[in-house]
Amino acid sequence: MIFTFDTNILLQVPSILRDYSNQIIISNTVFNELDYRKRFKEHQENAQLSIKHIKNNNLRFLPKLKNEKNLKNDEKIIEEILLNKQRITLVSKDEAIHVRAKENNIKSMNLQEFNNFILSNEDKPTSNDLEFFNL
Repeated sequence: MIFTFDTNILLQVPSILRDYSNQIIISNTVFNELDYRKRFKEHQENAQLSIKHIKNNNLRFLPKLKNEKNLKNDEKIIEEILLNKQRITLVSKDEAIHVRAKENNIKSMNLQEFNNFILSNEDKPTSNDLEFFNL
C-alpha cells in the first residue's frame, strides 16, 4: 500500500518519512506547507526534519496540479492524489479532509489506524519471502 501524509501528521511525527520511505509518496501541497511552516518557531524543527527526510530518502512526489488557483490546500491534496495512477491512502488528523477523500473514493485513515495497519502487516511474509522459501 502507498501512503501520502497530510502536513499535520508530518509536523507531529517527521520520522514516519524515514521509517516507511518505501511506502510513501509526497504531495507537492504538503511539501509547500512544510516549507512555509518551517518559518514558525512552533513548527520549525519538525518541518525542517520532514523536509530533510524527504530529501535524504529521495521520496517521490505526486503529480503537480496545472491549475490550483482557487483551491484550498485540502482540495489540492485530493486533486494531486486523483491525478496519480496508483491507489494512494491518505493519512491525516483532519476530519474535513477525510470527508473530502471519501467523496472522491480515496481511502483515508488517521495516525492510529495507520499504526494499526503497519503493526498488523509487519509479520506477514512478502512475495519475496514466499518466493525465497518456495511457499
